[in-house]
Amino acid sequence: MYFLLYEKEGRLKQHPLNKPETRIGRGRGNDLSLSDRDVSKNHCRLVLDKDEVVLSDLGSRNGTAVDGRLIKEIRIGLNESFSVGATRFYFKKGDPREFALSRSLSEIFAALARESRPDGSRELDTETKGDRFELALQAAAEAALTREDPSVFFGSLRRLLGEILPGHLLFFVTAAGTEALVPWSGKRGEAPIDFSSLSPDETATIGGRTYRAIRFPQDNGNKPSGLWLLADDTARDSFPGPDFFFRLLEIIEVHGRLEQPLTKPRRTIPALYQDPRVTLIGAAPSFRRLVDQARRIAPKSSFVLILGESGTGKELLAKMIHALSGRHNYIALNCAAIPPLLLESELFGHEPGAFTDAKFRKVGLMEASSGGTLVLDEIADMPLEVQVKLLRAIQEQAVTRLGGTTPIPVDLRLLAMTNQDIYARLGAGRFREDLFYRLRVHELRIPPLRERPEDISPLIRHFAGLYAEKNGVHPAGFSQAAEDVLMRYSWPGNVRELENEIRRVLEMIDDGEVIGSHHLLPGIVAVVRPDPIPAETTGFSMRDKLFQAERTEIEARLAANGGNKSKTAREIGMTYRGLLKKIKRLGMT
Repeated sequence: MYFLLYEKEGRLKQHPLNKPETRIGRGRGNDLSLSDRDVSKNHCRLVLDKDEVVLSDLGSRNGTAVDGRLIKEIRIGLNESFSVGATRFYFKKGDPREFALSRSLSEIFAALARESRPDGSRELDTETKGDRFELALQAAAEAALTREDPSVFFGSLRRLLGEILPGHLLFFVTAAGTEALVPWSGKRGEAPIDFSSLSPDETATIGGRTYRAIRFPQDNGNKPSGLWLLADDTARDSFPGPDFFFRLLEIIEVHGRLEQPLTKPRRTIPALYQDPRVTLIGAAPSFRRLVDQARRIAPKSSFVLILGESGTGKELLAKMIHALSGRHNYIALNCAAIPPLLLESELFGHEPGAFTDAKFRKVGLMEASSGGTLVLDEIADMPLEVQVKLLRAIQEQAVTRLGGTTPIPVDLRLLAMTNQDIYARLGAGRFREDLFYRLRVHELRIPPLRERPEDISPLIRHFAGLYAEKNGVHPAGFSQAAEDVLMRYSWPGNVRELENEIRRVLEMIDDGEVIGSHHLLPGIVAVVRPDPIPAETTGFSMRDKLFQAERTEIEARLAANGGNKSKTAREIGMTYRGLLKKIKRLGMT
């Protein structure tokens, strides 16, 4: 079922969304009443629509906020939040009884709901905000509520714990494998830690440093599950109390119950422009400024020169400019793919008998695109003899067909594009300077993907959601190892190469499977791996090995039990449903 999580009177509450419409306000007639002076009598309403709700403000005095912005109406996805007055709500799906938290953890979530900033962000400032460990737990609780992708959630934990646990190694160990929760300083190729053989207070040497093993909880028999802390003896001054680790373990377990598959692009992906044919995704300031500039010049009739490497999205930008121009038709021509004589015919048209095999009259693209937009791709490869005629047509705003004598007036809007260094061609005399300045009224250069790494993550999410939906699969997200490779690869083919790689992966995986580095093209992984591997990536290398060991163990037990999954689940200590999910994630048939 769908429900809202929120804090009330120091406790975490649940409100089921079991009606087509739910109203929130201060008045008693609302489905959810808040005794808050900043909340209007009839403040806002939610209308359930599959895995989203449509949130509408009802003309409230102080407004309804999403990510710190006041809204009139917006769609809220699973695990996302919104604020009404001083109360923060989280939109959830599942069994609300799973949130029967311990009192101490419930108070953490309640404090989180009360003290989060209006824009949803948090800051670890121990000098002004209180105890750093308590703040870290609050930030971890927020990550559990809002980050359904396991790799994103554990990535958030690593950043938090790396700040407050210097000199420690912390691992989360379950039957599903091992997560390194703080940067692991092990060396490449170093044997993974066998937690089943460790005992509390036993020492282990890793990377030339000695660590002491501590397990939470400590009363779980011989099972290695839970949190394992390997504390460096030189860092005891930063060691928190046991209660910190017990509550952290509970937060991690809460996130495990919240985990949702990746089914479509998340609402938070920054789509800078979108229509039925074009979607421009980006977070990098340079790309955002570029799109904003293109948006401003689109309604004008000026010519535009679009520069950028192959695969950066030049044609998408051209289509956006055309869509916002109000002009009626869009025609594109690749100047590098056509011999000079045929290129002239394509651009200007021809009369019967103009050359051999010219038996009929042909209308050229410049004439056909009059009143619309003509895109000349790879303009730098246009032969010089064609450049002369194109310049004349631009100057006269008229074209003359090959073999003809009558100029035909045209309303030209040219968008020229190239992935070549057109300035080098100017200097070498291979491109006419007068034509260049005619075409370059506005110059837009799309930076390559390696110059805007901020765009890689939202592009991954966008393409993963897009092709997950097209292929009808629901992956469980990306492992940290896979994300690390995707983020560190230079993408010489730019956005096109990234899209093709995500598309290929989404056509290979099974439903519920975690996308790991082994799914990626070996050529991509091989280029990234020679560089020093970050500590957290090494931790996930160990996790992959544990996954393989787990698969071997489950296969052996299934074989011994004649394929009886119920008996195998009991022996392993899992539920039957949990075993089925694990079999699917491990890629077992």
